[in-house]
Amino acid sequence: MNIAFCGPSKCGKTTAGGFACEFLGVPGPVNISDALIEELAAIDGEPFELVQADRDGAGGKEREDKARRELYIIGRAMERHDPLHWIRLCLERSPIVCGIRTADQIAAAREAKLFDAIVWVERPCTPNDPTCKMTAGECDRVIYNYGGKHELLWDIRRVVNYYRCKVKEKA
Repeated sequence: MNIAFCGPSKCGKTTAGGFACEFLGVPGPVNISDALIEELAAIDGEPFELVQADRDGAGGKEREDKARRELYIIGRAMERHDPLHWIRLCLERSPIVCGIRTADQIAAAREAKLFDAIVWVERPCTPNDPTCKMTAGECDRVIYNYGGKHELLWDIRRVVNYYRCKVKEKA
């Protein structure tokens, strides 16, 4: 069962994906941004950890914004040739993928039937994310992350069980 977790930066996609992986007993999750970071690190000749630290804000807000812009530009350039490139790369590593950024990616993934569920993670007071070019309306479900891990874990279990049943019905 493949699940995508979408939403703006810092909304809890990776945390939600991690809970889904634990619940399903699968490796992951894999973030599209990590695949992009590997590519950017190779292009820049910098260690993965340094580029990742910049993206996560360790070098300050200016370096974080610059790293996120570069990742977005690289991601979109590759997608012009294959909109599913990053998604397929991530699915090779885990059935749980976090960080799809555009409605075009979602549409292409739907057409290719790559995911059983596409879930938007909504978190109040999440900062504006100019790299997220989609909304909750492109997703199958919305879960709310109010900062309580137990509540988020409960929501993830409900979503996974729901889609697990739908997958069995199809078979």
